This record gives sequence, C-alpha cells and structure tokens, in this order.
Amino acid sequence: MRGVREARRQAIARLVFAFGVTLTLVSFGGNAQAATDEDDSRPEVIVGAVRDQYKDDAGKKVVENVPGVEVIITVEGGAEVTRLITDDKGEFQTEVPDPGNYLVEINPDTVPDGMEIVDSTKTPRTITVNPESQATAIFFLGANTTKAVSRWELLPQALFNGIKLAAIIAICAIGLALVYATTGLSNFAHGETVTFGAFAAWTLNVKMGVPFLISAAIATILTAAVSVGMERGVWKPMRQRRSSLTSMMIVSIGLALGVRYIFQFVYGARYTNYSAFGRQATMDFGPFNATPRTLWVMAICVVLSVLVSAWLLYTRQGRAIRAVADNPALASSTGINSDYVIAYVWLVGGALAGIGGILYGLDIGVQWDMGFRLLLLIFAAVTLGGLGNPFGAILGSLVIGIFVELWAWLLPAATELKTIGAMLILIIVLLVRPQGLLGSPERAG
Repeated sequence: MRGVREARRQAIARLVFAFGVTLTLVSFGGNAQAATDEDDSRPEVIVGAVRDQYKDDAGKKVVENVPGVEVIITVEGGAEVTRLITDDKGEFQTEVPDPGNYLVEINPDTVPDGMEIVDSTKTPRTITVNPESQATAIFFLGANTTKAVSRWELLPQALFNGIKLAAIIAICAIGLALVYATTGLSNFAHGETVTFGAFAAWTLNVKMGVPFLISAAIATILTAAVSVGMERGVWKPMRQRRSSLTSMMIVSIGLALGVRYIFQFVYGARYTNYSAFGRQATMDFGPFNATPRTLWVMAICVVLSVLVSAWLLYTRQGRAIRAVADNPALASSTGINSDYVIAYVWLVGGALAGIGGILYGLDIGVQWDMGFRLLLLIFAAVTLGGLGNPFGAILGSLVIGIFVELWAWLLPAATELKTIGAMLILIIVLLVRPQGLLGSPERAG
C-alpha cells in the first residue's frame, strides 16, 4: 500500500510540474507574440519628390530631380510638423505622429532660379495618411506656359455661357409659366420633373443600351405622361375640392422633397453622364470656345422656344390656352373646355421640362438634385418676365442666364454664389416694374 501511495504522489507531482512548464511556455509565447506584433507595426510616413519636367529640342518630355527644395508639412488645421530638404534624388521622407490629414507644400523661396511651380501642381496639398501606411506627394516644377488672360478677354466667353444657360432655363420656364397662367399654381415640383426627364433618358441610354436620340424621345414622352398623371391624380382633385393655392403650393414643396430624395436613394449622389457625347474637342470661335454638344444644345433650345411661341400665337390650342389664362370663366362660357386645356398645358410643360433636363444633363452631367439647383433660376426668370407670361419667361431667362455668368465673371472667387447676380437683377427690375418685363399691371377695384 505504501508503494502505491508513493507512486500516486510521484504521478501527481509530475502532472503539476508538466502543467507549470506548459503555463510558462504559453505565457512566454504570448509575450513573444505581443513583442513580435509590436515590432511588426509600421509607422505612418509621408514620402514624396520634387521633379523638373520639360520638353527637349526633339519634343520629348524629360523629368529631372530637383534637390535642395524645402517641403513644409503641417497638420491640416493645426501646427507645423516638420520642414524637409529634398535630397540629391529630389526626394523626401518623414514619419508623422498620427494618422490623419496633413498639408504638404513647397516653399517657393527655395525653388531654384529659372524654375517655378507650374499651374498643374497644387501646393499646399492635402495628404491623407492611413494607419501603418505611407502617403505620397509628387510636385513638379518647370516653365509656366499658361498664357495670362485679362478679365476683359474672358467676357465674351462669359456672355456665351450665359446665353447657353439662358436657353436651357427658357425651355424649362415656359412650362412653369403656362401652368401658373392657367391654374395659378406655383409648382415647386417642376424641378423634379426636369430631373426625371434627365434620369429617364440616362436609364434608357446607359442601363438599357438604347441609342441616345431614341432614349431622349422616349424620356420626353414619359415625362409628359408623368406630368399629366400628376395633374389628374393630385392637382385636379385639389382644385375640385377648392383647395387654396397656398395649400397646393405647400403640397408641391413636399412632393418635390420626397421625389428628390427618392432620386438620390435610387441613383446615388454622384454625377453621371450619357454613354454618347463624351469628351469632345473644343471649337475655337475667336473670343469664345464651344464644343459641338454645346452648340447643339443651344440650337435645340432656340428652335423649341420659337416653335412653342408660334404655337401659342397662331394655333387653336395656343389661343385656347391664352384665353383660359386671361379669364377662365369667360373662356368656359365660350365653349372652351378648361380642364382639357389645363391637361394639355401640363402635357406640354412636362415635355418641355423633360427636354430641358436632358439638355442640362448633356451640359453638366446627370445628378439627383440638378432640377432643384435650376429651379431657383427658373422661378426668377418667370417672375422677372411677368408671372404667367410664357414670352416673358423666355425674355426673363435670357436676362437671368447672362447675369448669372456675369456675376461669376465679375467675382471669380465667389462662383458658388453666382445666383446672387440673378437675384439682384430680379429685385432691381421688380422695384422699377413690379409686374415684370412683359407682365400687365393689375387693376384694383
């Protein structure tokens, strides 16, 4: 028995010893792994170079290193991190304290004589450094071949751009003016009708592979149908229930907001383009430049504006629309079906808005809020020309479009605020002529 107990004690002692050795090895291994992980971690680094690029006598591009240029690195919105001097290879490298955004810039005072920072090199430049990685910044020096252009030399191009914008605004504004003339509704969802036309054409053209011209024709028909559907489904029932124009306007605002964010959800927030009419060579017309696409857009807008104006003046439907706009009750007493005329107005206005959206998409690209950004200018044109007057809307569009671009020409550093120019001219004209350029003064009493 004593021998058996002794054997058990020895076995237990061996087990305890083995467990202790195993625990020690595991702990040591974990510490070693942690040390290895710590050793394997990499610092955050910014690397870069300064190069001189030029063309030799044979026209071949040559790139050379530029040593001795000072590079300044600062935390974006914060303090300076370091200053470096490019080495014999024109390169620099430094560790930064933390991941994040840094500004990397060249000290222009250290650029060698005979060289300068070319326009294509952005300095300071924002560099994003990710954890345990490096970011690169390459700067190029050389002769600045950009021709200095005076402000007055840019004026013809600004005027041309203003006429182009005015032509697009006019196509969209005619429909809004006709709707207001016949119903009194200020339709804030008109901008989303413009966007719908652009996205309908884009979907057919890009997603379904339909040729652009056929896509544009189908999209125009779809936009007109949707416009009539909204008239029959929303606005006509509200008129029959004698809803106030203010209530209808508020409904149009809510409808515009809802549809706009549906566009963003379905199509995303980025610009996109049609599969046709990509990058085109610029045509030089002396004081201004234009692409063939731009000329086609302007020509289509001008032709459509003339055709719609002639249709309103000389056709039976046009005279009926003008009669309902002047006096709905009197027009009904003469046998004109006002509901039919209003539906026809929504049909034509929707088709024109769809075409305007397609042409605007050709000019700037298709985006979810393109109609909303154009809507303010459309309302300004309609108001400036005379509320409810489609011919005034065309004239107002011309004034608004030109003044928007003239504001950008006058204050190039504030192009984001270029619609202020349109608002200023609107206020000035309405102070002098409250009824608008072609509007008729209202009689009281």
